[in-house]
Amino acid sequence: MKTLIVGNRPLNSNIIDLAKEKLIIAADGGADRLLKHNITPDCVVGDFDSISDKSATKSEEWLVSNKNISISIFLVICL
Repeated sequence: MKTLIVGNRPLNSNIIDLAKEKLIIAADGGADRLLKHNITPDCVVGDFDSISDKSATKSEEWLVSNKNISISIFLVICL
């Protein structure tokens, strides 16, 4: 499986096509960048100092509805 890793940098308009059929990992604020394009990352990694409250809340809501996964809050949130 191919993987797309997104950091907190501006994304090109083709990000939606790039994300298709890939494991998507967001590093901190990269989650915000992806969610602006309606792309939910499979994992969010980092120290979470640059992720917005809105993205963190969206990730938490997703986690609550998908309780069958395990997480380590301080290192990785896998959605």
